Amino acid sequence: MDRLLSIPDDVFRYHIMQYLTIFDIARMDNSILNHEYRESFLTKIMNVTYIENYGRTQYLNVKQLKWMRLRQIYITKMKIYLASYYDSNYKSKYKEFKNTKYLKFHTNYGYERTILSISLYCARLETIDLSCCPNIRDNTVLSITKSCRLLQSMDLGGCSNVTDVGVLSIAKHCPSLHSLLMNGCYKVTDMSICIIAMQCKRIQVLFLNGCLLITDHTVRVVSSHCRHLNSLYLNGCNYVTDQSIIFLSNKCSGLTTLTLGCCSNISDACVMNVANNCSLLLSLDLYRCHHITDTAVTTVSMACKSLKSIDLYRCILVTDISVVSLAKNCPGLILIDLSFCRLVTDTSIVCLARSCVNLSSVSLSGCMKLTDESVTALGTYCKEMRTIRLGCCNVTDASILVIASNCPNIKSLNMNCCYAITDQSLIALAKACNSLEMVHLNSCNNITDASVQLLSDLCKRIYSLDLRGCSLVDERSLRVLFPKCNGIDLHWQLF
Repeated sequence: MDRLLSIPDDVFRYHIMQYLTIFDIARMDNSILNHEYRESFLTKIMNVTYIENYGRTQYLNVKQLKWMRLRQIYITKMKIYLASYYDSNYKSKYKEFKNTKYLKFHTNYGYERTILSISLYCARLETIDLSCCPNIRDNTVLSITKSCRLLQSMDLGGCSNVTDVGVLSIAKHCPSLHSLLMNGCYKVTDMSICIIAMQCKRIQVLFLNGCLLITDHTVRVVSSHCRHLNSLYLNGCNYVTDQSIIFLSNKCSGLTTLTLGCCSNISDACVMNVANNCSLLLSLDLYRCHHITDTAVTTVSMACKSLKSIDLYRCILVTDISVVSLAKNCPGLILIDLSFCRLVTDTSIVCLARSCVNLSSVSLSGCMKLTDESVTALGTYCKEMRTIRLGCCNVTDASILVIASNCPNIKSLNMNCCYAITDQSLIALAKACNSLEMVHLNSCNNITDASVQLLSDLCKRIYSLDLRGCSLVDERSLRVLFPKCNGIDLHWQLF
């Protein structure tokens, strides 16, 4: 501590403290409560006007906020967890938020008053995330936007009580907005989003996934007024058709991300138009677009050679032709979802593995024509693999052993209904892949206690384990497994 106190105050505040979390500083403070040089330490940490919270997985509670107030520490990026009635009565009348630019709340029903109280003092706020506050209502959004007029990004994902009234307040008070996330705000209509587009012309990112009332009219108005738009998310907007997406691609040629999942009115025509006009496209989501064929996917692969991610989940008309074309034309592909594209065979997956060696996430669940040949190729050539889903594929231990030996950083592996998988695969994975977080083995009847126990011993990061239908695994293994996971919320089911 003597050496720490010998560091000049400015150096300590603006260099060393920037690499500490608020929790690190609080622990240091508490460790010297009764020590002679505590006063010198307090002098160093007080009146710090800028500190970034690098502990981004940890939330601050009201008690910690009060500690910050007393020490006059101001954080630019902050996450706040409100969990008690006492928290709901917290009122900020001090300067602890004067330099805050990023704010995320995590709370349930009953804390809107606290959020409003805090937001009143965040005049410099640029980003607010309310996606973990599902009960937020229009009046809260209205008050926040009135107080925080410099907002550039707002996340209302999952705030299903927000209506057009709240969205109109954003349009009125936050003209500098460039990112708006409204996933699951199903009460929002064309009217308010169109006003947003006309008032907030700097919008670059617009999430409307699950906004079920959005139609072609919104897409047309957004396309006409938001010329800087680069990311548009329309999953589940079933009233959107080819006409508006073609209009979008003609107006917004700089589009890099487009999601059209579950838009049942989308066909090859609009996807081809997007591909030909938006050559910078990096990510395309056609999840459950049943009318999409090889013609559209082939056009995308040839026109958008920088493509990094494509989701073709349940595009049942897609065949090997599409996959081979993607392999030849998009070597930088990182993520591909071909789940339930049942016409895809080993031939195209082997070609994909050889060409796209940077693949990190591959979903092949339900592709019942695939065998060990595909998985072996992926394990051999794609050594940066992090996620692989093989549910219902005809794979055996032989290919999983290749994955285990060549992909040590794999985090998620789904082998549901791969009936030939045995303990041999799980033991190899446990020994070689210590970063595993999710392992799904639903109905893998050859898995026993021995491999499950080894997995619990060697893979400490696992938080999701599906053992449904694994008849050879009994409750004793699970009792061993839980204590070794150090309190992690482990999800498992055993029927």
